[in-house]
Amino acid sequence: MRFPSSPAALARIVDNIEARVVGDSADAREALMYAASDAGSAIAVSRTTAAHALSYHLTARYGVPHGHAVALTLGRIIAFNGGVDDHTVSLGLRDPLDAPKRLHDLVASLGLKPRVDEAADAVVDRRRWIAEVNEQRLDNNPRRINRDDLSAIVGAV
Repeated sequence: MRFPSSPAALARIVDNIEARVVGDSADAREALMYAASDAGSAIAVSRTTAAHALSYHLTARYGVPHGHAVALTLGRIIAFNGGVDDHTVSLGLRDPLDAPKRLHDLVASLGLKPRVDEAADAVVDRRRWIAEVNEQRLDNNPRRINRDDLSAIVGAV
């Protein structure tokens, strides 16, 4: 049995989302449907990690759509996780520290606001954000993450 992987789903999303959103490509739409299915299956097996843990607050408190919220934090989480995971390969990057810029540029190319305060249409209270992080999902991150790490991550998005 083949188990879908989050990195493979992410690669398919990154490779096709602009063609779907900007160009309305039918092939890209199909690829994104498969990517969404694979990502959902991977999450069902492994649960979500820090980018999701951080995104729930942005969605609940500020109304930022969940996928947009994840995209806003994912680059910093990939950089933080460094060599612990293989998401850098999914993004076509050699260095995980390049992930924040790659995700920022991708979000902007889709016509979405690429900074947290812009997406939230407010100055996000980062202390409250950290205090309300979803601990269960945070514990599933491949690299242990503490409050100081969270402060650095949310301070940079």
